[in-house]
Amino acid sequence: MMEASAAVSGIRCRRWLNQMKHWRSILVGVLLVGVLAGWFVAGRAPDDFGTITLLPSLGAPHAPGQTAAESSLTQNPALPDGTHPHPSIASAMDAIEAEEEATVRVDRMDALVGRMAPAEGLQAFRLLEEKPLVRWSGEWVSRLVRRWAESDPSGAGDWATRMPPGPARQQAVREVAIAWADRALSESVAWVRQLPEEDRAGGLLAVAYEAARQAPLEALKLALELAPDKEREELIACSIRQWAALSPQAAADWAGRIEDPALREQALMGIAITWGESDPRAAAELALDRLPAGRAQEDAVVGIVQHWAQREPERAAAWVAEFPAGSLRDAAMDNLVKLWADQDANDAAKWLNRLGAGPGRDLALESFIDKIAPSFPETAVRWAESIGDDARRLYQLERVGEDWLQSDSPAAQAWIAQAPLPEAAKIRLLGARAN
Repeated sequence: MMEASAAVSGIRCRRWLNQMKHWRSILVGVLLVGVLAGWFVAGRAPDDFGTITLLPSLGAPHAPGQTAAESSLTQNPALPDGTHPHPSIASAMDAIEAEEEATVRVDRMDALVGRMAPAEGLQAFRLLEEKPLVRWSGEWVSRLVRRWAESDPSGAGDWATRMPPGPARQQAVREVAIAWADRALSESVAWVRQLPEEDRAGGLLAVAYEAARQAPLEALKLALELAPDKEREELIACSIRQWAALSPQAAADWAGRIEDPALREQALMGIAITWGESDPRAAAELALDRLPAGRAQEDAVVGIVQHWAQREPERAAAWVAEFPAGSLRDAAMDNLVKLWADQDANDAAKWLNRLGAGPGRDLALESFIDKIAPSFPETAVRWAESIGDDARRLYQLERVGEDWLQSDSPAAQAWIAQAPLPEAAKIRLLGARAN
């Protein structure tokens, strides 16, 4: 339950942050080429193509799987007057677009853009302007505009906002916003805030994800400017976890002042789970003291238990054992015992033997049996026999016996014949196997 919730809330964060790392490695190479070439076209918009003359670049050799056009692109200069895009650019882009395998196409696209000299990148923009989204896919826009924005975000931003309204322009705006935020966060925020309404939300989202890496509090403030939706929830979860990893108490103090109850719970839950990685005791206090009973508290507690069980399972178990009966204790105990059994089943068994009889022990036994039954059914049925509640004991015995019949029928049948089960249950199990 908690694992699924955490995965959903974290997937967008990982995707954006990994994307930042990926593009940063490409852009470092691009900027080195730009420095060597004098970056003589910096600040020009695509309207200036007519005055550009390409220099021979420091292109890489023809790589395996690379077309001749792709190889020659960064080795041959364009026409001297620069009035038309170099033919090899179009040929290389055509060859990549013809690739049917999506992952191969994307890899070749990244490699080509990474090898382009600055002026060649602007030549590619010219091609996109001439036949936008007809001959080549919109994936080129995001790569080329990000590359341009790294050196001249203002010029790239002006170009992006002159594109026809639609998904391609929105993507271009996001790429500029990301590159600009990495270079000058406050300037990028100011630029995004003055964008037309149809572009502003996407731009703010992009800037906020970039800010989450370096200034998570600023990312959270930007998130509050967005309309409530799933994307904002994921952004807040990402930002709050980034902040909690650096300064959990400060993040908790800020989150506690959020007026929206649902948003406050979401933020505190994320902080508690993240804090649990470094200080599970403090995180536990936060979850129980600051979160109301309900799904958010349950997810936070289970997340903390998962971290704590890996480091101090007995102390985590002692904490969970103090919970009053209910869904919170059930979920925490289930996760604790299964994780502990994974790490050290013998230690988990010793702890179970020290538990006093009662519903809490029965619950812990059921979780332990679930974990060991597939590999050790004979041991699992002995533990099942010690469950105090009659109905739960019989259910576990029948369940383990039924599964055991599938993996080792002779041994299971021998156990069933003398098992502490009602005759009707034995007949049912053996009859089902016979059928």
